[in-house]
Amino acid sequence: MKKFFCLTFLTLSLSFSTFAVEKDLLPNTKWILIKEDSEYKVFKGELAHESGIYPLKIEATIQYPFAKVLTILDQTDRKPEWIPNMINSKVIKQITPFEKIEKGTYDAPWPVSDREFLVKIKADVDFKEKTATATMQSTTLSDVPVAENVVRGDTYNGNIFLKAVDPTHTYFQMIFFNDFKGLLPVFIVNMVQKEWPANFISRLKLQLDKKDIEVDKKLLPLVQ
Repeated sequence: MKKFFCLTFLTLSLSFSTFAVEKDLLPNTKWILIKEDSEYKVFKGELAHESGIYPLKIEATIQYPFAKVLTILDQTDRKPEWIPNMINSKVIKQITPFEKIEKGTYDAPWPVSDREFLVKIKADVDFKEKTATATMQSTTLSDVPVAENVVRGDTYNGNIFLKAVDPTHTYFQMIFFNDFKGLLPVFIVNMVQKEWPANFISRLKLQLDKKDIEVDKKLLPLVQ
């Protein structure tokens, strides 16, 4: 089965280093290290949700400037360029410069139906400290029904924390806690989600290396 279960949001061309920034986005969760290599660490929550799905966390320090990483994560229309198996991604409603409702659709192999997620994303950017925290959670809109032949999943909890470590390195932490709904067995969802980081990270490296990526205008104070 394709690893189409990676979600929107986010993330990176990583070089895991000795830099460390303590920030726990789910402080009541006990994390168990399940995978580690030179680029990232992957943790699983000790306890499963009532759905049987475990939250996962990724930590790394990425070898790219903070403003560029944040720009990539905010570029809704370009997410299909690097997020594996993403068919399309669009902003449904821009609430403020740092808050929006976004829909992403993911390809799935036959006979599994494609998946879509409708999420509210809200970011808090501290321009002085050069940190950013984003939260993502499923939402509903009466004028955005589920597309035909698609299953809408739930994002119970999605969090990203970024911090500039120095001009060329950014600490990154992401927690994702998604339910893909439908008739997929829970053990398959847990297995696939645990395996996606390597593909996700390698594609993000290519995206961050593209020459046509310019820092978003609203983030320019971060590079001054």
